[in-house]
Amino acid sequence: MRPVVLYILLLIPLSLKAQRPIICDSVYLSPDTLPHYKNGVKDLMAFSKDSIITAISKHCGGPNSNIYSLRAKLLIRQNGTVTEVTFRHFNGDPECRKRLEKILLNMKGWKPAINKGKPVCCYAPFVIGCIRWH
Repeated sequence: MRPVVLYILLLIPLSLKAQRPIICDSVYLSPDTLPHYKNGVKDLMAFSKDSIITAISKHCGGPNSNIYSLRAKLLIRQNGTVTEVTFRHFNGDPECRKRLEKILLNMKGWKPAINKGKPVCCYAPFVIGCIRWH
């Protein structure tokens, strides 16, 4: 009985550690080159219009939405994937926030930050202003 309990106690920490992916061992605040989306601002604007603004208008209150701008900080990994989204001053409901976070986390096309010739983790701002004009 005692070896079985010891075996189970050893497996629990190992299984918990296996479930948590290592995101970034360090995040660079001022790398040589900042992360950027595909070919630049035009592509980022197209993504915002096609994905974010569409989601806000369809699923976040539409014309009655109180979301006038969107400010987020995205953590871009060394491989160009978005692994963390932090919203600042978000006025939408929690369900809308989850939907927008999911869209941003699934965003493909980021080129990672570069420091000393190597890709590194870095934050990238994601800002959309004037979503709805009065």
